[in-house]
Amino acid sequence: MATTNIKPIHPYDDPRVTHKFQVVNGKNYHYVHGTPTGSVKGTILCIHGFPDLWYGYRYMIPFLLEKGFRVIVPDMLGYGQTDAPRVPPADISAYSGKNHAADMVELLKILNVPKVILFGHDWGGAVTARIYLYNSEIVSHIANVCTPFIPPIREYIPIRELVATRIPSFKYQIAFQDPQTEKDTEAPGKIRQFLKGLHRGRGDDRSGFMVDKDIVESVGDLERSKFMTEEDLDYFTKEYERNGFHGPLNWYKTGKVNCGDEKDLPFEGVQVPYLFIGAKYDVALPPAMAESQVHFIPQLTTRIVDTAHWAMVEDPEAVIEHMSEWLDSVVLGGKSKI
Repeated sequence: MATTNIKPIHPYDDPRVTHKFQVVNGKNYHYVHGTPTGSVKGTILCIHGFPDLWYGYRYMIPFLLEKGFRVIVPDMLGYGQTDAPRVPPADISAYSGKNHAADMVELLKILNVPKVILFGHDWGGAVTARIYLYNSEIVSHIANVCTPFIPPIREYIPIRELVATRIPSFKYQIAFQDPQTEKDTEAPGKIRQFLKGLHRGRGDDRSGFMVDKDIVESVGDLERSKFMTEEDLDYFTKEYERNGFHGPLNWYKTGKVNCGDEKDLPFEGVQVPYLFIGAKYDVALPPAMAESQVHFIPQLTTRIVDTAHWAMVEDPEAVIEHMSEWLDSVVLGGKSKI
């Protein structure tokens, strides 16, 4: 792991950011907000994935502030201090891509952000794509780490069939859709144990992750990864203990709903500058999955870092280097307006 001179945001008390709450489409969202000193060059909305929090951007936030950008980083629906609707009584569509996008667009409207740069990781990358698909007029640029741009879903394929025929690296998602996984995380100590097992870096043992059942037991009780401090793990554990894994795992159960929403959605490619940073050792989202992007993203920049899935914390300096280059040359130096 490269060392970085940027001090990560402290989870509880950091003068560089403020913690705020906002009711968005009837749901209470927690988000972290930062404003740079001096002139504001643009606004970047950072969207996390699973099993993460706003805190996954702890190295990126200070970097973006130093570059002159206003930063907004929510806990997404089901996570941290944001509401986590129970299903039932709520419908699974509460966790659909369309609804996540609608919530983010409404949050930006409330915060008076008419044009935004999107920055996603993991499921956050899928949400950046949905924001663009449903509201492209507010998006000036997109940057995603690990997650390729996912065009509208035209055909619903059950997860077992998808794994067997197209994306074998999604095998773990079979387990994530199994109600037993959520139940298994409810036993004492299992939330902390499961978080340690999923936040793994290059060289860490990840052998128990690629299973289709009993994933909590299979992952086991491992030593935390080198890129997580004890304070990091304590914060993640405390935040996940608020509502458990119910909300986060629901994101994996929306395939049919998403297809229904998107099967007739117009798509003529991505017409804004786009940065994709792939992680060479990502077992779930290997960079090869992103190769087809070149066919529908004319202004595509691709970079690869030598990390596993948690690139932004495993080697923040490498991600920052690529982001900085792209922000300088494309976002600030290019012809696109922000």
